[in-house]
Amino acid sequence: MLERLKGMGFGWRPEPVGGGVIDVRFHGSNAIGLARVMINVLPPILRDALDALSFEK
Repeated sequence: MLERLKGMGFGWRPEPVGGGVIDVRFHGSNAIGLARVMINVLPPILRDALDALSFEK
């Protein structure tokens, strides 16, 4: 998913925080556009789960 977002123009970089946890920081000027693109690159099963939970896209 991260590589697909990068290919769409949204940069990112990993930020290790310790304990085996890595935060991912995104770089882009359009937060709403980034959120829409992230949902669009989700596998269909996850989109179905979001629909079932009635999360707004």
